[in-house]
Amino acid sequence: AAFSATAAVPATGLAAGRTYRARVRHKDSSGRWSHWSSPLQFQAGAAVPWADLERLCADVGPHWAVRPPGSTRR
Repeated sequence: AAFSATAAVPATGLAAGRTYRARVRHKDSSGRWSHWSSPLQFQAGAAVPWADLERLCADVGPHWAVRPPGSTRR
């Protein structure tokens, strides 16, 4: 699989206002795992309706794309 610097979390997976911590590690092409990263702490915000995101991205410009999770539309 190709490297991705992003991760998606379903809207039902986090509670707005709650603080979370995450760590990551990487598996290289030979199957070896890296060490765990330092924890990153963040607070989840309220979910934004897709229609609002699409409208915002349309205002910003055509190079921004918003797709619902699971969508294959480009």
